[in-house]
Amino acid sequence: RYGYMFAGWSRNANGPVEFVDRAEATFSSDVVLYAQWKPIYTIAFSSNEDGYDNLNTQEAVEGSPQRLADNIFARTGFVFAGWATEPRGDVVYMEGSSIVAYSDMLLYAKWKKIKYKATFDANGGMGGTVKTQEYGSSLVAPAVSRAGYDFLAWSPVVPTEMPASDTTYTAQWKIITIS
Repeated sequence: RYGYMFAGWSRNANGPVEFVDRAEATFSSDVVLYAQWKPIYTIAFSSNEDGYDNLNTQEAVEGSPQRLADNIFARTGFVFAGWATEPRGDVVYMEGSSIVAYSDMLLYAKWKKIKYKATFDANGGMGGTVKTQEYGSSLVAPAVSRAGYDFLAWSPVVPTEMPASDTTYTAQWKIITIS
């Protein structure tokens, strides 16, 4: 029966299950046995990313505890935090949690921004620093100085937002010449 799992046999058309499949049973008279079925539901997993959505699914038998499938989604600059029942909801299930389904379900991935380090190397000057910030947050280079030199730029160029990696930016200097 499509969409159902065989649960066992019963003498009553509406259950409950009295005999499991392949179990031995002895009857003193003719008996009519009715197949008992449990619905199979779909648990869908949404990547819950801004702008687009990816889905993954698994099946769950009604009323039977089942381990949630491992998260297959990845998101740059984020770590997977768990599953929510609403797109903006709180985490309800952790990865690998046990769940009991009584209907089709849609679970939404919840993400936590990763913090990265931006190291500003003053390269012989003053004002260098290390900043630890969340991915995507505003990144502003510090003011640096070096006696006898003009500051040229940072290498590599400092982006406006924190990248998804630890990065070192080195001050580039030009010596001041007096003629």
